[in-house]
Amino acid sequence: MSSPDNATTAHLKAIAAALQIPLDQLVENAATCELDDANECLRLWCLLKTTEGRGRALAALRAVADGEAA
Repeated sequence: MSSPDNATTAHLKAIAAALQIPLDQLVENAATCELDDANECLRLWCLLKTTEGRGRALAALRAVADGEAA
């Protein structure tokens, strides 16, 4: 079984990978990668209980991302 520190590090690495940022940036420089907003997205995502709700949320987020990429 892994120690709490190893488990925490593994979770932080997974979050950094999901956000596509280096682990150092996640841990040391939260302001530059807008982690507060990312945390809010994750918090809201965890409140979604249905596949339909998650699908609608992803569709809305994709639409915004597509609009900004254009």
